[in-house]
Amino acid sequence: MTVSILKSTGRTRSAVPLTGVIGLFMLACVLCAPAQAADDHAILWTHSISGNMRSVSVSPDGTYVAAGAFDGTVYLFAIDETLIWSTKIDGAVNGIAVARDGAVIAAGSDKGTCYLFDRDGTILWTATLGEKVYDVALPDDGSRVAAGSNDGHVYLFAGTGEELWNSKIGGSVNGVGISSDGTLVAAGSSNFQLYTYDGEGTRLWTYRTDAQVYDVDVAFDGTVVVAGGSDASITAIDAAGVKLWQSSAGGAVNGVAASSGGDFVAAGANDNAAHIFSGTGTPVQKYSTLGNVRGVSLSPQGKYLAVASDDGTLRLLSSPSITEEQPTPKPTEAPAGPVGSISVSSVPGEANVALDGEPKGTTPLTMTEIPVGLHTITLTLDGYETWTAQISVQENTVFPILAQMQAFPTPTESGAGMIPVFGAIAAAVVLAARRGWRRT
Repeated sequence: MTVSILKSTGRTRSAVPLTGVIGLFMLACVLCAPAQAADDHAILWTHSISGNMRSVSVSPDGTYVAAGAFDGTVYLFAIDETLIWSTKIDGAVNGIAVARDGAVIAAGSDKGTCYLFDRDGTILWTATLGEKVYDVALPDDGSRVAAGSNDGHVYLFAGTGEELWNSKIGGSVNGVGISSDGTLVAAGSSNFQLYTYDGEGTRLWTYRTDAQVYDVDVAFDGTVVVAGGSDASITAIDAAGVKLWQSSAGGAVNGVAASSGGDFVAAGANDNAAHIFSGTGTPVQKYSTLGNVRGVSLSPQGKYLAVASDDGTLRLLSSPSITEEQPTPKPTEAPAGPVGSISVSSVPGEANVALDGEPKGTTPLTMTEIPVGLHTITLTLDGYETWTAQISVQENTVFPILAQMQAFPTPTESGAGMIPVFGAIAAAVVLAARRGWRRT
């Protein structure tokens, strides 16, 4: 809020009673203040363990809280602190996410494993992604799983465990986020870059940051992407890749979260605190802990704030001034008619794949829910000839493709045989010229 101060012009004015001034000031404050201040988050409950809490997630409907610890324990709580279940995985829990109504819970471990659990704590599937999985994210219904690994790839899996696509972006993928409908995926890397993709794996835009990106989040409605940096920065970017604002905490930002529309942004940092910012980047609240804050999570409207800290405590805060309305995500459109899948690999790898002229990602790549019938696959790679083929996708089957990319001929290869010839001709011309000169 901007307050303008009127300077005196020297003119005589009628005196205004002090009570009138105060009344006008209070009225102005009421009119200018946001409907929900979000500066009144207070503790609902805490849960403490002997080790460090590493990650946390509030379900989109505000009914569950999932958390992960350094000792490899995954927890699922009801919003009233009732512990539903806990289980151990193969390493420290770097990332955690929970879907609406606790339908599924995703976790990423320090040993390179991505897990998906059901509401009862049963493992549905696992996938090995490099040596460390740094983060995971789920859309509202848990039908997709996004994951980031130290192998430099961002992955998207179907809820059944089938890999839909992956993209190599370099460095370590420290943070991932996904919109409620799964149509926007964001990834932050140690190479000072923020990347976004659509649900099919097509890269939308990249944003260069001033430091390593330690975490990212996508607002529930997909309108804002936030990134936390090793330089203590918090950056908010709109869905078109344009920076909205940037603020800072008192230390490296390990975790970030955004409410719907980016109205509120939370950040957990190495200053032993969780910070809340307004939709314009103004700090509105700071909650101190006894250790570095590793993870934060906001419910869609920002009513609930969960905080995971190195002091071994999981905290759930709530704002009485915010009503947590239940937003309805856009339904995912299912393809009409029977579908199949296409699995594409290439030698060498990392070739760009297009299906019927539409970019889909890089090899190796698996594309699902492809309508049956004829399709054209095109692969391109710098320094190699374009590879193309027409295939026929069959219902409920996977069409495998292994493309042998052919390198463009180098100038040496195409013209090497002519160099000695031209050299000999030139030498003969010079020799003849010299002999002719001598004869005159």
